[in-house]
Parts: sequence; C-alpha cells; structure tokens
Amino acid sequence: VVTLFLKNIPPSVRQLELLDEVKTRGFEGKLDFLYLPWSKKEGKNEGYCILSFVDGRDAQDFFLEFYGNFLTSAPASSKSLSVCEVPNIQGLKALHGEFGHLSNQDPEYDPLFLRQVAAKPRTHLPQADFEAHGESACIHCRTRLHRGQTHCPRCGASVKARPPRARTGLR
Repeated sequence: VVTLFLKNIPPSVRQLELLDEVKTRGFEGKLDFLYLPWSKKEGKNEGYCILSFVDGRDAQDFFLEFYGNFLTSAPASSKSLSVCEVPNIQGLKALHGEFGHLSNQDPEYDPLFLRQVAAKPRTHLPQADFEAHGESACIHCRTRLHRGQTHCPRCGASVKARPPRARTGLR
C-alpha cells in the first residue's frame, strides 16, 4: 500500500499548505502524488486528500504520524485526521491514469505529480521555448519557472535557472 486517503481535513486548508505541512513533518522527498480537491464554488476543500508515496514504509510512517492527530497549520477542528488505504487505485501509474488529464495547470487546485511517470510522460513545452522567453523549467517536475524563481511552485524543489543561450549572430 502506497496510496492513502487523508480525511477530516479542515475546510480552509489549501493544497500547497497541506503539502508544506506533510514535508515539514518528515515526508519531504517521500511523496510522488498529492491531491486535495477544492470546490471553487464553495470556496473550500472537499475534506479529503489522496497521497501516494514512493515506498510502502513511508506510507506506513505517514499513517502513524497523522492518524488521530490534527494539522498544525489549520485551526483545530472537532474531528481528528483519519488515514486509510485507497481501495481501487494504488501507485503513481494508476493515479496518472485517473488524474493525469487534470494536472499541470494550477498547483493550488490541480493534482500534484511530484515525480514523473516513466511509462507515459506528461506533455510540457520544450526547454528551448522556455529559454527563448527568459524562462526555464524545474528539472524535477518540469513546471514552468519564471526568471528569478529559486523554488518550484509545484514540487518545492530548489532549482537553478539555466543561463540564457549565447547568441551567435548566425541566422
């Protein structure tokens, strides 16, 4: 088991806030997927999150850390967090099949694929397109990075923007 539900999330918590808390509680680099569905109409999350881990031991450690506890980044709610297995979807490849069409738009609302799926890579603009506009992409998740960004807004990785290509004057 590597894919889990985290339930009873307070309604005001946003996806990137949850990702930050999961990372600070010892799971940085151990996740390969996180999705906290958000209702734009209601202005709150749906109360649950789907997370997938690189290794089953990390999923077990997550269960022990979060089950029955509360998020430190959110106001206390009446219900403690619950953690359980996702019954029909396990692993990054299955999640990509289920949610891949929703990703790569907005890290605040769309599923976060924190590692690439080897069998079916996501579609991205070519690196040359980024360099032509003075921008680059995160080497981990290929999210567009604007000039001067030092951390990827999607996966949080520390990144170095590639230097612009030298112009040769040849056409």
